[in-house]
Order: sequence, then C-alpha cells, then structure tokens
Amino acid sequence: MERADLTAAERELWDAFADGTRVDLGGPDPNGADAQISDWTESCTVRAAVVVALLLGAAPTKPGSTARLHLHGARIVGKLHLGDGDVDFSIGIIRCWFDESVELGDARTRGIWIRRCRIPAIDAVAVVTAGPFLIENCRLDYVDLTEAHIQGRLDLTGTTLLGPDRVALEALSMTVTQDFFLSRKSAIGTAVLSGSTIAGALHIDPDNAPAICMDNVRYAAMQPETPVNERLQLLRSDPHGYHPQPYEQLAAYYQSVDHDQEHRAVRLARQRARRRTLTPWRRAGSAALDAIAGYGYAPGRALAILAAAAVAGTAYFLSVPPSPVSGNARFDPSSAVLYVIDALLPTSPLGQERRWEAHTAAASNVLTALHVLGWLLSIAIIPAVARALGRR
Repeated sequence: MERADLTAAERELWDAFADGTRVDLGGPDPNGADAQISDWTESCTVRAAVVVALLLGAAPTKPGSTARLHLHGARIVGKLHLGDGDVDFSIGIIRCWFDESVELGDARTRGIWIRRCRIPAIDAVAVVTAGPFLIENCRLDYVDLTEAHIQGRLDLTGTTLLGPDRVALEALSMTVTQDFFLSRKSAIGTAVLSGSTIAGALHIDPDNAPAICMDNVRYAAMQPETPVNERLQLLRSDPHGYHPQPYEQLAAYYQSVDHDQEHRAVRLARQRARRRTLTPWRRAGSAALDAIAGYGYAPGRALAILAAAAVAGTAYFLSVPPSPVSGNARFDPSSAVLYVIDALLPTSPLGQERRWEAHTAAASNVLTALHVLGWLLSIAIIPAVARALGRR
C-alpha cells in the first residue's frame, strides 16, 4: 500500500504513526444512545486495511521516536485482520466505530488499548500481548480470548457484551500475568473463564457480574472485598452447574488471608452445592449431616444436640426404666446417664445394653434413635476434629 492511495484521513493517520502522534478524526461517541453509522462522514473514515498495513510495518518510522497507533473518533471500514501477525507497535483505538470484527487470533502484539468503541466482535484466540489488553467502556457482541496470553493486565471494565442467553465472553485456558477486571455489567450473557490462570487479582463486582463459568480458574486474590455470600452467589451463577474447584479456590484464598469465618462458610457452601447433585437417598443423609453439625463446620451445634439428646434420653428412661438382664439391679439416675451415653456412643463401648433391656416397643425405638443420632453426630464431628488437629 502506497501513501498516494490513501484518503486525507488515512494520510493523516499514516504520517502521525511514525512518532505516535494522536489523531482525532472528530467522529462522535459510538456508544451514544442515538449513534448511527451515518454519523461518520468520509472525513473520519479509515479502511481497516490501512490500519493493518501500518501495524505490520508498511510505513517508515523515525529514528529516536516511538511509533504507535493512536486513533480517535474514526469509523473503521472492513475487517481489521491481524491474525498470525507480529505487531511491534502499541495499539490505541479510542471512540471508534468498527463495521466488522477485529481478528487477533495467534497474533503477537505489544499493549492494546481499546476504549469507548463499538465492535461486532473481537477474536483473540491464542493472542500474545507484551503489555496490557484493555477493552474498556466498549459495546460488543462477543469476545474470544481462549488460550490468550496477556503479559500485563486484562481490563473489561465498563464494557457491555451483548450476548443474552449465550456465551458473550469466552476465555478458556487464558493466562493473565497481572490483574483481570470484569465488572460494571461487563457482560450480558455468560462469561466462560474455565481453566484460566490469573497471576494477580480477579476483580469481579458480584452485584453487576454476568453468569460466570469458573471451573478450574486460579487466581492470587479476589477483589473488591465484598461479603462472602455475594462471592458464593457468583459461584452459584455458573450455568454449567456445580463444580468443586471454584469453591476450593475461594476457600483457599480466604484461608491465605486468615479469614477463617469466610473460609468455613465457603467450605460449607461447597457441601450444600454438592448435595444438589446427589441421589435422593444420599441427599437426605447429606441434609441430616448439615442439620446436625453443618458438615462439621458447626461443631457447637452438634455438641448442643448431643447434650439435649443426653438430657432427654435420661429423663425418658428414668420414666420408663429398662429391666436388668440378670439379677435385681436398680436402675437409678446414674445408670440412666450411663445407659443413654452408651447408646449415643458408636459401638456402645460401656456395655450398658448387656446389663439392661428395654421392655417396651417405644423404649426400643428411642434407643434405636439414640444409636442413629450418635453415629450421625460422630460422622459430623470427625471432620472438625481432624481440621483442629491439622492446624496444630
């Protein structure tokens, strides 16, 4: 492409590229409620092929200057196709209207700044950026960052992805070496981040976040600081259903910052979410463990139930005393306490049932209930004991 083949707007951009001078072609805000393609006249129109040629080295550069694309207020006509290309220049595109999608698949670029633009879609599969990738306050239908490697921060703050009832952001197995921002209604639809690694903080505002698939997503921190219930609601929004890893990741984060209460809340929520995937019979048993001791994360509740059962059982068997198996032993209050405690302990190690025999059906049913409750309490409390010993 030769300079002589360019329009006036394109020549202005071509000449400014060599030293990174900002070019504002005066186009309106494409995100305005009344914005229409006809608002961009020929004087603020640039062909995508010209932008591609500049970024792939067609224009001469100036020694001692930093060449970069810095374009404002333009309509970009045609597909901006940089797929498989090596781009040695930073890209800054602000307040522009793209007629067609942006293709960055398998490209290697420097930093990319796209702000306040309207774009049909961005295909950045396996793109590698040696700098940040910012798509801020834009309007798009779809962004694909699958297997992208962003050597800097990734920021979609304020960007609206118009993908209702479908995937709007696809970022499977993506790597971001700094923070990732996905907030302020960054998507209408579903964001799929499965298998991605965020070396910095994952910034998601639960109040304004899209439905997110976060299976096998790893991050160093989660921001902003919000109540743990809001974080859990974000995990429950996964349209693909329950996955254990997001809960484990969030729990590990809270544990790393010594937020023990939040850590326990996430572990408990994980068990409750898992329960919904079980068969009816297993779900009933799981619900019982939850009610008794919160899967071991509420041992105080289990101890209270144990104490109440011991008192109620003792009172019952004092009113309906069992008979001695042999001899004429008297069933006194101390015998009643030992009898009930033995029933509540798994395997009845005190041997009281060999000394005393319940002689009514009701008493036998109460004894069986105490056995079952004792086993459930033991199963529920063991995890709490194991965690306590592990901390020591």
